[in-house]
Parts: sequence; structure tokens; C-alpha cells
Amino acid sequence: MQNEICKKNKSQILNAPRIMIAAPKSGSGKTTLTCAFLQFLKNHGKNPAAFKCGPDFIDPMFHRQVLGIQSTNLDSFFCSDELLKQIFSENIKNEESFVVIEGVMGLFDGLAGASIKASGYDIARITQTPILLVIDAEGASRSLVPLIKGFLDYDKENSNSGENLIKGIFLNKVSKSTCLVLKSLIEEELKIPVVGFFPKDPENVLKSRHLGLVLPNEIQDLQEQIQKSAEVLENSLDFKALEKIIGDFKVVSDGVAGKTCEAGFERVSVKAMPEPQSHLTEGVAENTEGACRPYEHSSSGDSLKTLLKRFCPTERGRSLRGRLSPTNCSLKIAVAYDEAFCFYYQENLKLLESFGTKIEYFSPLHDNFIPNGVNGILLGGGYPELYAEQLESNASMRKSIKSAVEKGISVLAECGGFMYLQEKLTTENGRSFEMCGAIKGECRYTGKLVRFGYAEFKLKKENSGLFSDIIKNPIKGHEFHYFDSTNNGSDFTATKPLSKKSWDCLIFTENMLAGFPHLYYPSNPEIVRWFIDSCKNGQNRVK
Repeated sequence: MQNEICKKNKSQILNAPRIMIAAPKSGSGKTTLTCAFLQFLKNHGKNPAAFKCGPDFIDPMFHRQVLGIQSTNLDSFFCSDELLKQIFSENIKNEESFVVIEGVMGLFDGLAGASIKASGYDIARITQTPILLVIDAEGASRSLVPLIKGFLDYDKENSNSGENLIKGIFLNKVSKSTCLVLKSLIEEELKIPVVGFFPKDPENVLKSRHLGLVLPNEIQDLQEQIQKSAEVLENSLDFKALEKIIGDFKVVSDGVAGKTCEAGFERVSVKAMPEPQSHLTEGVAENTEGACRPYEHSSSGDSLKTLLKRFCPTERGRSLRGRLSPTNCSLKIAVAYDEAFCFYYQENLKLLESFGTKIEYFSPLHDNFIPNGVNGILLGGGYPELYAEQLESNASMRKSIKSAVEKGISVLAECGGFMYLQEKLTTENGRSFEMCGAIKGECRYTGKLVRFGYAEFKLKKENSGLFSDIIKNPIKGHEFHYFDSTNNGSDFTATKPLSKKSWDCLIFTENMLAGFPHLYYPSNPEIVRWFIDSCKNGQNRVK
């Protein structure tokens, strides 16, 4: 059955009930509470919709694969406020959805650690979402009062209206008796409700890894664990108090949000995306609708004109319209999607499909060859280092990809996909494994974080050549990797925001863009134009 989305004007957002789960710092329990609360909402038939602040890939995978709830990234460094509001609106099915936004790092932690921009708070401001602040209360009591007061004061100073966006408190790692004591103190002195608590329980904490969290299919009985946490909320969460917070929240009349989805908006249908050829569901409980999809296709009803106005508001958007449209583009893109390669922004995939490309998923781990007749290959990030031995043993796939690149098939490869294209991969234990060999170079674990954070990536003029008329503007993205390469490329210059720090990166040829950065295509659709033009200009297809 087709779903429906209300296509909104730029200044309006669906009036669905919504809450952001945020915290003063990482490790406070945001993801644990978010997953438990989403399951709680499912158990009560509340039709939850999930979002994740920032560039993180893994938390949305928890939402999608374990809970069967579609999840979307919201990032105000990647997007303008208007684009972010539109992405937010398009991914809410209707006003009866209960929207849960998971914050990122500390609530006010934004660009370069020095700005509120691109923080969870910035997302709450843009989407006009009340905030539930999760406090790690272990080893503290009255000292939590001034901590919370500081957040409330800073919140009021930085909100658009002078009113607090933080509307409730949730205490983590406390007993019921301690929670009652703290609840009385906090509510009496700060006039803000404490709506619930989690007792301290080692089994109630999701394990971590260098990229944020372990992948869902790696945790034994994860769904059972989250269901138990949801059951804890049955007795520890005052859901009526939370509903009151949401119901009483006043939307600021500054053009940020609308109270209703007004009559007259065009209704557009949303087609469900076909199930990819993926093995990510192994070890994960069945009957999670949509669990192993990278995204739920929600742009198929949009006209190309609307999409290009959305993503390309300048003249370069108009120049795209004549060359790229669903009627003159019949390309097939092979997208790697399995346990080793699973980091994709759904807006990237939507943008590719909006130009008429057909996406076909394949597994570098489990398939023998890339799909027949493809014009391009997209190799996303993930954890190839954890599956290096399996990737090496699948020699036919490695040869298939190398042969395709040598024939001129176009390739976009990010981080883990970039590592896979190189000649060798040396893992944390010092073992080396053969990879595709499509790029001359080797990747090695460094034992430290090599690159971290947001950046803008601009093609160097001296390297642009035939592409200078296509990629004129920088594209936004981020890096987070413990591996480094003997060949990182030098065709783009990366520049960190609010900083003078820059470095060379990315390999760019007639048919390849590859490197460690994770790129956000809607921040500069010229990248998509180059990729599609490159695919169309390829003289051979994989047979």
C-alpha cells in the first residue's frame, strides 16, 4: 500500500507530536533511551518516526534494522535551515506520527567544538522541537540541580524566543528512591518536570566502538534487550507528563513551523523501495518491516523541477534540468550493501534516484560478481576491516570490481569503500589482506583517530580539467577513521569549518571519485551531475 506525505510550503512543518532526546555529553544514555522509547511507542501503537542529529550512520541503523522504524539524518552543517525543514517534513508520514529525534554529543556541541551551529540544539531550534534532557545521575545528587540550571539558562539565552526548548528531564542510572528525591529537588527549584528514570543496569547499555556503536547484527539478542528496556519504561516513565510537555509546547511564529498541514497542499504518493540484496538481517529478529533497507523511498512522487529547486536553487540547478531528467537518464547503479558496507545517507540515494537512475544492491561479501549491465558503482563506508578475510577470500568479486573500473565503469567510493578499492588492507592485529587493487595504495590501522569532523571539499582548479564546468562549488561531508592510506589522493582541498586547517584528499579521475570523506550530495548536486555524466560517457558496461 502506498503511503502519503503532505508536501509543505518552505516555512511549514507537520504538526506531529515530537521530542528530542539529548544530553549534556556523549555516553549519557541517549541511544539507549531513544531505542527503548521508540520500542515503547511501537508497543503502544503510537506510529513512531525517528531522526538522528548529525552525520552519524549507526544510530539510524539501529532504528531501521532493529526496530523496523525508518530513520533519517538531520544535519544543519550539511543543509540550510530550509532544506533541513523540508527533509524533516518529508520523512514524517502524517500528523499522527510520534516523532523522536536523537541528539548528538552534548546538546550544545556544534562546529569545531566552539559553535552551537550543527548541534542538537540547533536542530531543535530549526524544527521547533521540545527537548528531553537525559542526565547521567550516577554518583551525584543535589549537584545535578546547578548542572541542569546551567543548561536551562544557556538554553534561554540562545533560543529564538527567549523561552526554553528544554522542557523535561530524564534521569539515568538511578534507583527509584533516589529518583524521587532528585525529582522533588529539581521540580521545586527549577520548575521543570522530571518525567522518568532508568535504573543502573549493565545490560541496559549498548556497547560502543570507534565509530560510535557496534552494528545491530553484532549484538546478541539486541531486540530482546531493547524490549526489556522498553518494559522498564512502562514503570519508570510518566508518559502522560511527557505528552503534556509536547502538547503545551508553543511553536514560535517566526516562519519556522506551522500548526497544521493546511488544505491545498499537493498530496504525493510514496513508493516503497524494493528490498536490497543484503545479509544484514542475519542474526536479527524477523518481522521488522523495512528493517534492512537503507531508506524508505520518499521522493519518487516529486517532479524533477521541484527536486532541482530544492537542491539547486541557483542557476546551476537550471542548467541541470535540460541534461538530467527521468526521461533521458536510464542508468543502473550498483550499490554495495551488506555487513561490511552499509553507511549511506538516504538523501544521497534519493537524489541519485530522482534523476532517473535505477539502484541495484549487491554484496561484496556474499555475491560473486557485481550486477550485470551497470553503468556505475557506489561503495559506501562501513567496517571492511572486520570482514577483511572474507573480502579477500571472495576473489571473484574483487576481480569483478577491478575489471569494471579498468573498463571505465564509474565509481564513487567513500571511506570503507575506498579502503576496499586499494591493493591491501592491514588490520589492527597487523594482518594484511588483498583487496581489489583498483587503486594503487595500501591502507593500514594507525591506532589513533586520523581525521575527525566536518569539512568542505573543493576540487582544485589545476586538477579540474574537463570537469571544471561541472564541479564549481565545494561539497560538504565529514571524516572519521582510524585507518590511513599511502594514497589518499590530492585532487580536492578539504577545509574544516571555523578553522584554517586544510589538507589534500580524494582521488578524482574521469570515472572515479574515491577517498576517506563521507560526502553529502544535496550540499552540492554537481557531484551527482558529474557521476551521472561519467556513467553515461562510459564506453563499456559490465557483461
